[in-house]
Amino acid sequence: NDVKAAVIIPTKGRDKSTVGNALREQAMRFSIPLVTSIDTFQSIVSVMKQPSVIQAKALNDFQRFVVEV
Repeated sequence: NDVKAAVIIPTKGRDKSTVGNALREQAMRFSIPLVTSIDTFQSIVSVMKQPSVIQAKALNDFQRFVVEV
């Protein structure tokens, strides 16, 4: 089973020798979506529970329009 995302909350003190820090580094190294805040995680879950009305798009999907005045 592949890891789809990770929720790893940092501890206070910014100790680089913690397991959480090593896991966050691995998540970044393998391009695994990473959430490091409970508030952010709760917001993501809240949006995922809503009916699929909102569709996210990559910025590359939008074209830039130049308006001349």
